[in-house]
Amino acid sequence: MSLFQMKKNMKLISLKSLACIFCALIMSSPLLAQDAPVCNRRPVHIGLIYPLSTNGLQAAEIKNGFSVHALIGVSYSEQSCVISGLAGIVKNDAHGVMISGLMNTSVEATGVHIAGLLNITTEIKGLQIAGLLNTAGTTEGLQISGLLNIAKNVKGVQAAGLSNFSRSNSGLQISGLINTSKNVSSQVSGLINVAGKVKGVQIAGLINIAEESDFPIGLVNIIKKGEKQLGLSIDESGSVLLNFRSGGKYTYGIVSGGYNLREPILKYVMESGVGMHIPLSESLRLNAETTGSVLSDVWTIAAFKGTARVTGEWKAAKGFSLFAGPSVNYSGYDGNKGVNEHLQLWQFQQYGYQNQLYLGGIAGVCLTL
Repeated sequence: MSLFQMKKNMKLISLKSLACIFCALIMSSPLLAQDAPVCNRRPVHIGLIYPLSTNGLQAAEIKNGFSVHALIGVSYSEQSCVISGLAGIVKNDAHGVMISGLMNTSVEATGVHIAGLLNITTEIKGLQIAGLLNTAGTTEGLQISGLLNIAKNVKGVQAAGLSNFSRSNSGLQISGLINTSKNVSSQVSGLINVAGKVKGVQIAGLINIAEESDFPIGLVNIIKKGEKQLGLSIDESGSVLLNFRSGGKYTYGIVSGGYNLREPILKYVMESGVGMHIPLSESLRLNAETTGSVLSDVWTIAAFKGTARVTGEWKAAKGFSLFAGPSVNYSGYDGNKGVNEHLQLWQFQQYGYQNQLYLGGIAGVCLTL
């Protein structure tokens, strides 16, 4: 063999060796290796987007102490903190803090999850904060979202800009629009509460619906094991009103409408408020009520009245009651219009409105539906 051929063969061997070493290095890299030994725990996980990270394609099998991802990160478990520009995806448990621009997902979680859009987990003990939606199977702690909270079982508080949904909630639901739960401790909403059994208070801007609720506070309360009354009343100002009272064992809502017999202009009356029953015996109870009413000619002129009253209600027969009682009233009306021959406690005129505080009363009859 000539010297030239020997040099040529050596070069080929060297190139082959370098190629083999290069391939071995690539295949052993965590970015591409499929069969390399898995490191179950790593202190730090840093990446751009899965699988371009220090854990590569095996990221979903590795537990991390701390993780930071520019876009999307994937891991098996997080022990203290994970921060992602878009999404953090944890296949099993996440402890500590999860923060992402869009979405966090995990199976079991303790600590704090903060996402610009969504938090999704099977079970969490701690805090979920999302711009749009939080979902969980079981949550012990607090869910806060700009739009919706959805959970199967809640031990804590759900607070949402729009709606909360749960099967069972031993804490409190607060929403801007609607709360729903099969069983719940208390509900507060801007519009509607819907529940099976309520142990505490239901507070709604409009309607409460439940099978059992002793303390609903809303204008209309449709309680299956509650009480609904239709009544007719007259007060000191000559307003004859058809009343609808609906609620639970103790609290109820009032919606009334009618006609004023004394006013030459302000003929039409609308009233709404809340009340509370105070049982004295099987046939007698006191009702403490606060109401607000408007007297108007429908087009331009209006007078406003706020009333606090206590009435005694006597059940004269099954489903039929009589009630009457005194009231304290504050009224404001345009100029000299309005009824002002009452037992006045105080009055003044300002900005063209006559204001007065005076004593009055109400009497009426009602039927239990």
